Amino acid sequence: ADLEIRSPLLLDDERSKAVRLAIDAADGAFTIRARPYSTDEPWTVHAVGRLPTEAAPALLTQVWPGIPERHPDFDAAAHLRLTIRAGLTYGPAFQAVRHGWVDAGAVRAVLQMPPTAEPEAPGRYHLHPALLDCTFQLIIHLLKDELEDHEGVAYVPTRIGRLICRRGQLSPHFVEARL
Repeated sequence: ADLEIRSPLLLDDERSKAVRLAIDAADGAFTIRARPYSTDEPWTVHAVGRLPTEAAPALLTQVWPGIPERHPDFDAAAHLRLTIRAGLTYGPAFQAVRHGWVDAGAVRAVLQMPPTAEPEAPGRYHLHPALLDCTFQLIIHLLKDELEDHEGVAYVPTRIGRLICRRGQLSPHFVEARL
């Protein structure tokens, strides 16, 4: 899949939002729009992208670089402290990072589905939102030296060039994020 985030979709307890997903069957292009529920406000485009229209097995041949043989550079508690320091507060359903390693512009980590998210995961998603978000969270480890210079500003990926999921496989447990 190809995804470009145009505007963050902010959800809160005070105001419901209507969200629309439109997919063009001819070419797999999609748009995600939202607006406050029960209003005439214009729809905001939050994301656009394209789903592959046919299987591409060649994309699944990339070899995983493997788990480093050294002790992890961070664990779940250190990762959570770093996200809080970056101004990001994640609830228990979005705390899947167990431990990880930082190497040459990439972060690799072991994920474990949070207990609060497990009941909804089997069969409902190709890629559970908590696991995808926790993979994005890893970018904080690449930018941690810049936190003091940009206090209160969080880096949010705006484009995903390639995201590939194979149906019928187990949930991801090992992930890698690169800028």
